[in-house]
This record gives sequence, C-alpha cells and structure tokens, in this order.
Amino acid sequence: MRVLRLWIVLSLLAASPTFADLLVSAGGGVFDPWKGSPGYEVSASLLGTYEDMPYLRVGIELAHRRAEAKVVKAWNVDFESYRFSVVLHGCLLPDAPVQPYLGGRVTVAYNDGDAGDVELRRPDYDVQRSDTPGLGAALLAGLDVPLGGRVVLFGEVSVGTDVLATEGKNDRRRDAPRSDGDGIDLSPHFDLPPFTGDEIGGVSGVAGLRFRF
Repeated sequence: MRVLRLWIVLSLLAASPTFADLLVSAGGGVFDPWKGSPGYEVSASLLGTYEDMPYLRVGIELAHRRAEAKVVKAWNVDFESYRFSVVLHGCLLPDAPVQPYLGGRVTVAYNDGDAGDVELRRPDYDVQRSDTPGLGAALLAGLDVPLGGRVVLFGEVSVGTDVLATEGKNDRRRDAPRSDGDGIDLSPHFDLPPFTGDEIGGVSGVAGLRFRF
C-alpha cells in the first residue's frame, strides 16, 4: 500500500501547475532479457520539470514489452509485459546542445507468459495461471537532443529487474521422454513448487521524440 500511495502522489505531482515544462514522449526499440531472446519495447511518457529545480524531471510512463525468456525451467517462452512506471530523471546539462541524464523508475506490471510454450517444453508441468501482476525497477541513462522549436530527439538505455509469477502443478501422467528440440530441457523429471517466480528483466534501448509544452 505504501508503494501504491507513492505512485499516486508522484502522479499527482506530474500534473501540478508548478512545472516549468511538460514533455510528452513516445518511442520504441529493443528489449533483451537477462535470460532469453531479444524482443521489442514501445513506450509513452509524461514528464515535467519544476520551475525551481531545472535539473529534475519526474513523471509517469506506459510501456509494452514482448520477448522470450526462461520460465519454469523452460527456455524460449514467449511473454508480454504491460507496464506503468513512475520515472525520475536527473538532467546533467539541461541547457547544452546535447543533454545527458541519469535516472530510475519503479514499475507495476501485468505480465503474461505463454502457457502453451511452457507445457510444450515441460510436458510434466500443468500451467494453471501465467498472467499475473508484477513489480520491477530499473536504472537508466539517456541523451536529449533539441531539434528546434518544441521537439526533442531522445535515446535511452535502461537495465532492470522484473518477475513473472506462474502457478501450476506437477503432472507425472504427462511426463514424457525429452527431445533435444528448441529449448526443451533434457534434465530428468523433478517436481516444481505450486508458484514459481522467474526473472524477466533485462536491458532495453529506446529512441523517440519528446514534445515540449
């Protein structure tokens, strides 16, 4: 509840009239999970700069990711993540032609792993639920390049962590000889807990445009 209250407070601050500038951003790029294969990420954000703190930007971000990761001991499981984040930027050179910044974000997400992929690669595991809420956090670094007027080109790299929870049960009746096909685990049968949590964080690189108001 405390984390939720913090998100609400920061979201209200993002709409505060004390902002000197408001930036609406949209971008897209590549997301590469720590354990898996690269996919894509698209995002949109609303950021604001306070009048008395030009080096600080705070705002909210919506994003969507899709990639493949290791889930329930099975490789190459397709997953999607729908994300809402509170974002903080520290602008190092806000008046320079190229403006670097550092920051971070805290995320609440709806993560959805492909149950069919899991059961294909682990036929002894019966997935009961693979679409669950999750929490994540990331550190980021980026560059803003004003193009003139109210348009800004940006590029950003972030590294973060996130968890996909899966609910299921072991089903020995479905246990079958393993093949060496794409991503199938060749290890012997072993029981898994009813709930598992798998790391689906990673590195993302996004570029796009900001519009200043």
